[in-house]
Amino acid sequence: MAWLHRHLIKNDPDRQIARSPDRPRHSFRLGQPTNFSGKVRKCLAVMGEADRSTIAKLEISGFSFFGINSGSNPNSREITLRVNPITKTHAEADAFQQAADAGVRGRKARLIVDRDLCAACGLRGGVNSMAWQLGIEELDIVTPSGSKTIMVKPPKTRRK
Repeated sequence: MAWLHRHLIKNDPDRQIARSPDRPRHSFRLGQPTNFSGKVRKCLAVMGEADRSTIAKLEISGFSFFGINSGSNPNSREITLRVNPITKTHAEADAFQQAADAGVRGRKARLIVDRDLCAACGLRGGVNSMAWQLGIEELDIVTPSGSKTIMVKPPKTRRK
């Protein structure tokens, strides 16, 4: 993850990523013209399947939150968002939980992940559920396979 972050900072000519060694989150000015998603996709393509860590970046309300899967995260946090047990261990949940802990909410957001969403996060609604809990109505999802925009819906719950 450190290599990815150094690479993104070094290759951001607009200097839109503010780096601070004493803060785990990094600010990113949204609304500025940038090809940041393209930069991330190119950078992530360099990383191979041998790298077992998954990295996610959630951009919401002018803030960016970087998440890493719990198996590779030395500072793993408790996921208090209501989500399926598989998604709780994933980088996406780490990024959404950081936003929730910081009290950041917003109608629109962007999620950038260095791998395609798994079934638990995608098809079974883990990402949608977490986005709903943060008040997100429209979520852009960027993965190595491309990008798509979803309109966030109320999560489905199991009947008891």
